[in-house]
Amino acid sequence: MYNIKEELSLEARLEMIAEEASELSQAALKLSRYLRGENPVCRSKEELEKNLAEEISDVFLAIAATEYRPDWNIIAMKKERWQERMKKRKKDGDQK
Repeated sequence: MYNIKEELSLEARLEMIAEEASELSQAALKLSRYLRGENPVCRSKEELEKNLAEEISDVFLAIAATEYRPDWNIIAMKKERWQERMKKRKKDGDQK
């Protein structure tokens, strides 16, 4: 069986994360364009959602091929901050 961590340098695996994250960004933007309907795209919603799921999977795989892992404390802090901003926006009457 091919062992990615043994065969590819850390630098190559980090480059893979960056490349896959870039492709994920493009997939998310393309689906957003479709959903907003202002700037037409040449693919169906189903195709765009499938592509987004594939790119998310690629990013997860690329990260898993390194020794780096999410910091769940940072995630919890950022989630709380995001929720606070949403509450403030709602309280201030901004529904955007």
